[in-house]
Amino acid sequence: MATDLEERSWVEANRRMFGQIVRRYDRMNTVMTFGRDAAWRRDTAAFAAPDHCTTALDMATGTGELAFALANRADNVFGLDISEEMVKAASSKLEAGRKNIRFLVGDGLSLPFPDASFDAAVTGFALRNVADLNRALLELYRVLKPGGRLACLELSKASFRPLAALHLLYIASIVPLLGWLVAGNTSAYRFLSSSLGKFLTPQELQQKMYDAGFQHVEYRLYHLRSVAIHMAVK
Repeated sequence: MATDLEERSWVEANRRMFGQIVRRYDRMNTVMTFGRDAAWRRDTAAFAAPDHCTTALDMATGTGELAFALANRADNVFGLDISEEMVKAASSKLEAGRKNIRFLVGDGLSLPFPDASFDAAVTGFALRNVADLNRALLELYRVLKPGGRLACLELSKASFRPLAALHLLYIASIVPLLGWLVAGNTSAYRFLSSSLGKFLTPQELQQKMYDAGFQHVEYRLYHLRSVAIHMAVK
């Protein structure tokens, strides 16, 4: 568990990093996933809200793309992110008259919502970036209603070593080059390889979700097992 000082340092580092890449963030996501990111977000939203629901949350919304996918399946969606620049970028995409999405600045480790506020919750490529994974999962559990569903889209650390080595080679070597070519920033995308190297396998993340209190935790693997969507129920 991170100390308060470590948590504040981690949050500030993430704010700075994502603030630097916000202008090219969407384009870079599409390039480095070979255009598959939009389909993964649609699947994540569908797993969280298989039927139309009333309220939904996108924690660490970034530029809001997952929140927009979720808004097709919910009456009201809140997209929350620690980066003010990301929230501004997401808000700028709102069409005139669209009232079912609200973007706000906030911390996923201390969600500014009462208990049992949401029918569904999602995260997209966020769990590797929180200072305290256990606390983030507990917060998501807290704000979901009983029977509410959580779906988490995340890079996957393969348990099969040759495949894991291939994934890390791509992320450590190719992605920073793409970051320089597309986003003009290599350091932010070097962070991907270090964060993935320290992250969990799909099975380990599944157990973390069970430990947080979730039930019926399942996951699906995509893109040569390099991406996973975990689904769970409160």
